[in-house]
Amino acid sequence: MRIWLTGGSGSGKSVVAALFEKRGFLLVDADAISRKIAEKNTAAFREIVAAFGEAFVLPSGDLDRRALGNAVFEDAEKLAVLNGIMHKYIIAEMCRAAEGNKNVIMDAPLLNTFGVPCDKTLVVTAPECMRAARIMQRDGITEEEAMRRISAQVRDAEYIQNADAVLQNDGDRAALEVAAEKYIKEWYTA
Repeated sequence: MRIWLTGGSGSGKSVVAALFEKRGFLLVDADAISRKIAEKNTAAFREIVAAFGEAFVLPSGDLDRRALGNAVFEDAEKLAVLNGIMHKYIIAEMCRAAEGNKNVIMDAPLLNTFGVPCDKTLVVTAPECMRAARIMQRDGITEEEAMRRISAQVRDAEYIQNADAVLQNDGDRAALEVAAEKYIKEWYTA
């Protein structure tokens, strides 16, 4: 069973993904892939620098992900340019990583509009205030920056509209784990 796990930043997808992985699913993490494919001297890195300039390259030669993130989450056109560069590399690597595996959980912050073959879509939602607090703690950014990121993403209603199942992560981790276990048991293919 191939599951597309999605939801907004700070919703709790990583917690759910880790539970699926612990129960035998192969975890394919779009965020981890995006960091890897944008490392210095990769094709994606070169395209990003060509599109956005050397101002987003650190003295070490690495991409200044924080500065780039701040720039694109303030400007929808810049975000579209970055997504246009990154998505083709991320999707190709996600498909390659999942190939030949029976039980896969694909953790991605986007709707599966890319045609990635999946059997189910599982969405994790959470109130925006909780998401912002989680993003601030995780990324070390301000509340204003966290809210800009949330505002740049798809609304929960759109995620839910495209879901086979929805997990509401309203702060009680134990309840989230119990709810996720139901789908793990139901969707695991022996």
